[in-house]
Amino acid sequence: MEQEAEVVISSTVAPRHDVLHVRSKRDEPPLTDWCARGILVKIENGEPHIALVFDKDAGKLFWCLPGGRGKMRMLVTGKKTKDETPRETVAEEVYEECGVDKERLSPDVFYPVSISKEEKEWHRDENDEKTCGFLTIVQHIFARWGDVPLRQTDDIDSDDSQWFSLSAILKDAEEKRETKHYYEIYDVPIPGGRNKQIAIREGESPPPLYTAFLRKKKGRDILCVSHLFMVLSSLQFIGVEFEKYVRGELTDEDDCAFFGEMARGTASGDDFYALADVMEWLSRIVPEEMLARTVGEDAATNCLFHSEREGENRKRKLSVSFLGGAGYFQKPKAEVTATVAVT
Repeated sequence: MEQEAEVVISSTVAPRHDVLHVRSKRDEPPLTDWCARGILVKIENGEPHIALVFDKDAGKLFWCLPGGRGKMRMLVTGKKTKDETPRETVAEEVYEECGVDKERLSPDVFYPVSISKEEKEWHRDENDEKTCGFLTIVQHIFARWGDVPLRQTDDIDSDDSQWFSLSAILKDAEEKRETKHYYEIYDVPIPGGRNKQIAIREGESPPPLYTAFLRKKKGRDILCVSHLFMVLSSLQFIGVEFEKYVRGELTDEDDCAFFGEMARGTASGDDFYALADVMEWLSRIVPEEMLARTVGEDAATNCLFHSEREGENRKRKLSVSFLGGAGYFQKPKAEVTATVAVT
């Protein structure tokens, strides 16, 4: 699994001639107080690949997992209906941000991996307005297995969906902090009579109907550290559960369907054993240790813990509780325990 990455994370300008139009009334508030994110996974050349998108929010400007907040009242043919479930949200968000065909994104293809909880001082309320006050942000993490084509969309918050190898993601997180590429920040009107600061890569056309050009700002060609932790934790869990599936220890319908699809996707016995080798390697990942080796202990500690306490009394800021099919919306099976050295 230790390979030199041939593809690195880069925000080079993607072709714009085939943009999928995805904007709709679904983008309008009110929004739920939780998020749903998708980890699209495929194996290529014996290595896991993950689909990422670039977050164009002017306060972020980094790569992230596709996803977003649920919609509290979906508008269907002008009528108010029930709130979205996390599975419905992740299916919609992957469509809007990655341009994957909707026929491949029914909610039941998303496997419930985990729920992450992160305490934040700054967050957004149901009207998507920035507000202050510590709040625990809940993110439902789902996995979708298998290769699917990604397309550029006109989603207002994300850009440039691409597949990246895990080794490339780790390599860039270790070696790159700030790119030399600048983004131009514009004030743009959005549905609901509000404005939002949106970044456009320098040299591209300004967004239509923008109200003002504000400033330039550097972007980061690395995956957000908290999302990197979610990826590592999720892949480790998938590796462990796959080995349980092979041993016949899984009985839940969702568990067996997800891992059975993985196994059926191998064309030959050799392919299955190659997949099993990858899963065995993933099962041995220690997410906290790999995060610390990749981004440094200080950055890993800052991601996982609050800064006001030292040593063993340091309060956890980001945690992940594993679910799987048997634990979906039920009591979590296990929780990640940090092993990052705190000095």
